[in-house]
Amino acid sequence: MQQDAVSLALIEYGKQVIRQMPQAYANLTGDYYSAEVVQSAATIFTDLAIIYKTGGVGAVYVAGKYALQIGNGFINDFRKKEEHNFTRERLGRISMRGSRY
Repeated sequence: MQQDAVSLALIEYGKQVIRQMPQAYANLTGDYYSAEVVQSAATIFTDLAIIYKTGGVGAVYVAGKYALQIGNGFINDFRKKEEHNFTRERLGRISMRGSRY
């Protein structure tokens, strides 16, 4: 179990290093799309490596990571919609009354 945790930590560190390289390339060249594709591929590869190397522990970790990302995405979308609706209602009142108050 302890060896699995060490393997997981080393793979995560390697993933961080791999993520920094495409970002540096994108900052130099301005090609952010290619950097994003490389980062996505590296993330998938390292997640598969985690599952392969650590078995069940890695699978639980990867599943939890993606579940958290999905949850955060829903929360961010909800906040954006609420902000949009608030702004739309406020602008509707301004246009109907001709004033902000």
